[in-house]
Amino acid sequence: FPSHDSKAMQVKVGQTVVISTWGGANKTVVVQNVLDDVKNGRPGIDYVDAAAEDEFDKYGWCYDTQILRVV
Repeated sequence: FPSHDSKAMQVKVGQTVVISTWGGANKTVVVQNVLDDVKNGRPGIDYVDAAAEDEFDKYGWCYDTQILRVV
């Protein structure tokens, strides 16, 4: 189980957060779901990227360690 100190536990559905992508860029996204196991047993979030250029990039997920801050 993730500790309650993890960033994913501090964010809530509907909040806007800045995340670090695998490519190193930062993205501002809206939290859709906070998960204890987003992938590989690690906590994280599902999100929507309103600025995405196409449907493929609009929805995504990230580990809580990729969450930089709440906007």
